[in-house]
Amino acid sequence: MKAVLDSPVLFAAVLKPSGATAQLFHLASQGRFEICLSDTILEETTAALLRDVDRFDCTREDVVAFMALLVTVARIVREVPDLPRERRDLEHDHVIAAAMAVRADVIVTGDEDLLALGRYEEIDILSVGDFLNRVS
Repeated sequence: MKAVLDSPVLFAAVLKPSGATAQLFHLASQGRFEICLSDTILEETTAALLRDVDRFDCTREDVVAFMALLVTVARIVREVPDLPRERRDLEHDHVIAAAMAVRADVIVTGDEDLLALGRYEEIDILSVGDFLNRVS
């Protein structure tokens, strides 16, 4: 199973390393699913965490180390397809495009706009909790 993790999920992994997202990474390390990310997701996550690191209970070094680890354990999508402009919320198209590029089974997100879609073509869009229920 291939899962694209959205930035809010990655934020939670850095900010709450013992929370539900820790379970995600544990299951991925067991081979229960493959983590897939795009360059855009990585850049968005890194920029946001580093910009606001003073508000979080982590250091710049923690952020850099986590992002470096992600690059070694995840499948990184370099090229993504263009999506039709029929959707109302174009802000998240890069996440859907990454999922389309790797033929992901699921997008795991905490973003309410993406969760409201529920599905895009053959790709389920799930919260961390719903995804954990599916893979565990």
